[in-house]
Amino acid sequence: NSGREVIGVRTNRDPENWRIPVVKRVSAEVDRINVRGTPVLSWWPGYLVESSERIVPGMENHFGIAVAEKLSAERRARLHILSESDVRSLLAAERPLVILGNWVNRTEYAQVLQDLDYAPEVVVEGTTIYGKGGAPAAGRGATPDR
Repeated sequence: NSGREVIGVRTNRDPENWRIPVVKRVSAEVDRINVRGTPVLSWWPGYLVESSERIVPGMENHFGIAVAEKLSAERRARLHILSESDVRSLLAAERPLVILGNWVNRTEYAQVLQDLDYAPEVVVEGTTIYGKGGAPAAGRGATPDR
C-alpha cells in the first residue's frame, strides 16, 4: 500500500489514486456531473476507463504533455499532443470538467483553476473533479467521498 518505487506514484498520498475502486468512483462521478458528450480534461486517461465520457483530444496519452514543449506546434498537432500552454488556453476558453489526480501537479493546477473561476465539484480520495461556474455541469457544490 505504500506505493514506494511504483512509477507515477510521487508522494505517500498518491497510492490511493491508483486503486481500481477509486478509478471506478471517479469515472462514476464524471458520468454523474458531466454534460453527456462534453470532453473531460484529465492528465491521466485511466480515470475515464469506466466512464461513458471521452477525454479532451490531445490528452489521451499521459506522457505527451511531458514532451510537448520540445515539439513544434505542427508536430504536436500531427501527434495529437497538447502542451501546458494549450491546456491553459483550453481551460479558459472551453470550460471542460477537470480531473486533478494522477500525473498532474495538483497544487499548481488547483490555483490555475481557482484563478479561472473553477470550483471543486467532487472529491474522491486524493482526486478532485472541478467544474466552472456557468460551465456545462449538471451538479454543483463539492461532494465529499462517498
